[in-house]
Amino acid sequence: MNLGQSIYRLRTQQHLSQSELADALCVSRQSVSKWETGSAVPDLDKLIRLSQIFGVSLDQLVQGTSAAETQAAPSDPEKETSAASEAPRITGRQLAGTLLLFFAGLVWMVLTLMGGLVTGLIVALPFLLCGLICLLVRFHPGLWCGWSLFLLVRFFMQRIIGSASLLLLYTNTQQRTQVILFLLNLLALALLLFATVRCYSQKPMANTRRNRLLLAMGWLILILLHLPLPIPWERLEPTALFWIFSALSLLSLALLPTVLVASVRLYRDRRSQ
Repeated sequence: MNLGQSIYRLRTQQHLSQSELADALCVSRQSVSKWETGSAVPDLDKLIRLSQIFGVSLDQLVQGTSAAETQAAPSDPEKETSAASEAPRITGRQLAGTLLLFFAGLVWMVLTLMGGLVTGLIVALPFLLCGLICLLVRFHPGLWCGWSLFLLVRFFMQRIIGSASLLLLYTNTQQRTQVILFLLNLLALALLLFATVRCYSQKPMANTRRNRLLLAMGWLILILLHLPLPIPWERLEPTALFWIFSALSLLSLALLPTVLVASVRLYRDRRSQ
């Protein structure tokens, strides 16, 4: 069994499509197809990433042998010992998720015993979210952790500072603290958008009329969310006003990377034609 057949076999065993595997590796679906047909060979870093996704060693990936075949093959005691030690392997993502959940529980318990139940929940929440993401999300868990922490920090900053715009923290003065928070928020958002576009825009999107219309509608909604709305905000209660702005901000932040990724994928398809 050659390398391409091994990649195809392991991918189908994991119930992954070529597109899903391509997104996990930040490559195009055509690259995965070329690997499986043998017309191209992945680079070393992609081979390492493939072995991590499939949960096999590099030898098993390249030679196309399963763990059972490796153990059944005649070998010296040292190789059998190493094969047995590799069998029950835990991925780094699962280990990180378990440690984060353990740390979240430890932080919550310590702060609760000190009399700060609410404080314990607030401090433990970032570790809890990242731990669950590492355990449940197979592809790009670090990126999803980044978005979760960004939204969590924005939520608490809106509660502390006050009102917020739909995309960035609003500052009506030139105080140093607010300017620094504004710049840090802008920098974090730019980095997350860059990473999101880089990870999810490798596969081109079909340049059809329907996709172009959906993309135009997405940009239009995003622009409308940032225009002044003719609503008497002063008549609303402060609590209701906060939750309305938070919901609109969350909608805007979810829509922005979506339309950016779709625009880049559509542009890639137009260039390939």
